[in-house]
Amino acid sequence: MMATEIIELDLRTAPDVVRVRDDVQGVLVVVRDAGRPVDLVRLQRPHDGMLSTRDIIASSRKRIAAPHRDDEAAPPLAAVSVIVCTRERPDDLARCLESLAGVRNGGHEVIVVDNAPATDRTAAVAARFDVHYVLESGQGLDRARNAGVHAATHDIVAFVDDDVVATPQWVEAIAACFRDEKVGCATGLVLPLELETAAQEEFEIYCQHRRDFNQRIYSRNDVRSSAAGVVGIGANMAYRRRLLMEIGGFDVRLDAGTATQSGGETDMFARVLDAGWLIVYEPAAQVWHRHRRTDRELRACVFGYGVGVYGMLTKRLLELRDPGALITAGRWLIGPVVKAMAAKIARRPAPRWNVVLAETAGTAFGPFCFLYEAWRVRRARLP
Repeated sequence: MMATEIIELDLRTAPDVVRVRDDVQGVLVVVRDAGRPVDLVRLQRPHDGMLSTRDIIASSRKRIAAPHRDDEAAPPLAAVSVIVCTRERPDDLARCLESLAGVRNGGHEVIVVDNAPATDRTAAVAARFDVHYVLESGQGLDRARNAGVHAATHDIVAFVDDDVVATPQWVEAIAACFRDEKVGCATGLVLPLELETAAQEEFEIYCQHRRDFNQRIYSRNDVRSSAAGVVGIGANMAYRRRLLMEIGGFDVRLDAGTATQSGGETDMFARVLDAGWLIVYEPAAQVWHRHRRTDRELRACVFGYGVGVYGMLTKRLLELRDPGALITAGRWLIGPVVKAMAAKIARRPAPRWNVVLAETAGTAFGPFCFLYEAWRVRRARLP
């Protein structure tokens, strides 16, 4: 299978023709309006390799986005502590930190949390980029997130995964969400960094329904806390630091490095809504994500999503007595299957059944994995 080239096209500055690589069979165009992402367009590579901008615009669902706001008179942005939690992925980390190199020019800071390292490779990368390095010896992504929050010096803390590349406007766009004092959390758009393998194409099909190019504001009045996963993903999110401290930080029984494998950010989104705060999804706060490159990695990732979300729902049902968790559990169980079937019937791109069913299989393990982690944490706290 040949690769797909990812091209960015701004409607206001686009050239007449875009040259496409010779070694690809398709093109994924990120359509922008004055820098703001407004659409994704998939096209086949032209035989001559010259893609007309007119054809791209004609294929876009949006010709012109909402008028670009001039924020010159807006209040100044709050400084942000950008936290990158990582474990033994120095190449990904270096690429991520390279994209964040200009962040400190705006008065922000970058913190790298090295989670239960087996080598000194992460420390070496952090030293090369001269960022704040924090060692968290306890294994688990949520432990690393909490360590980053404690080390942060600014009231806004933003998280990006180590396999993410931030766009130049990302930090300002996500910081701008917090001008509203009622906003406790913000998330942003995540697009693929590359589509070079069949597994990456498959993951892109799997997650495409999560894409939105319009700003959304969520409250506990319009979304159940148990269904808070709709607001965004952990690869690109930010919070008020004082809010995280008040509600007890991330739950160390959830997410990567534990038996539950994921769910830590969804649990936190739910708790932010529980506390009465708003969550803003802002597509201008966009990052690029390196999808899993092999089929094995892809299925393991999707399986982990199933484990994590059912682990989080088990927590809400047993500890918070949230009956909405049962509704969300039912919808999460059948939702991917129904969406895949509908896409196949409509002859639209749909994920393979082994990917869809990997997530379904993970849900069967979620409750047991959460109960195990809850027991393990209780046991560790005993004298």
